Order: sequence, then C-alpha cells, then structure tokens
Amino acid sequence: MTIRTRIQFVVPFVAVLAAVQVAPAQAQPQVVCNIVGGDEAYQTVHQPQENPLKMDSVDTKRGFRFSGILLDKPSKFKSYVYYESKDRFVLISKQETVLSEKMCGEKLWVGEAYSPYLENHLSHECEYRCAP
Repeated sequence: MTIRTRIQFVVPFVAVLAAVQVAPAQAQPQVVCNIVGGDEAYQTVHQPQENPLKMDSVDTKRGFRFSGILLDKPSKFKSYVYYESKDRFVLISKQETVLSEKMCGEKLWVGEAYSPYLENHLSHECEYRCAP
C-alpha cells in the first residue's frame, strides 16, 4: 500500500467520524458514603437502582457491615449498619432519606454505630451528588 492509497483511505474515514456526533452519556445522581471503623476507611458509590434488594455493601474487619441503596423511584437513599454476632449479621442502625434536587451537594447525614465491645464503632457519612 502506497502513501497515496493510505491517504485516500484515511480521509473518507475521518470525514465519517467527524459527521457522527456521539451524544454524551447523561450523568446520573449518586450517593457517596465514607465509612470509617478503627483504622479502616472505605468509600461506597451508590447509583440509582430499580431493584430494591440490590444493595452495595462493605464488610469491615471489626465485624460491621454497611449497606446502602439509592432507589430510583421514589428517589430515596437507605442505609443499614449491621454487626456480626453469633455467625450472623444483626441490624443495629437504619437510616432513610427522601431526596430532592435541593439536596444536591449536601451531606445526608453523619452516623455512628457501636458494637457491644468497648471502643469498637463505625462512623459513616453520605453525600448526595446530582448530575452536572
């Protein structure tokens, strides 16, 4: 293939690419949670879900589980904190917030959950981030 042949092939291809306009993906709102327990730190990012049973979870080394779900309709965020006791997780904290556009960029809450053992707790804070 000569240089001239390459140029003849590339020029129409570039023209086709320039003519195709790709619509940018529409950003969806999300809830970002920072979770701290002892010397452990985690971050979860929750996208809108239609299935109310599909939760994102984090298990810590200190026996806690943080779970959260951002429901699409109705627009609300739910979080749950569990503690492992006798080979099962027991719910110790639940929070739920109905979301609106006025809450964009704000912290939804700052929470603390304590285990039955001294100096073993889990801190979590969640922020609602809307599409730009």
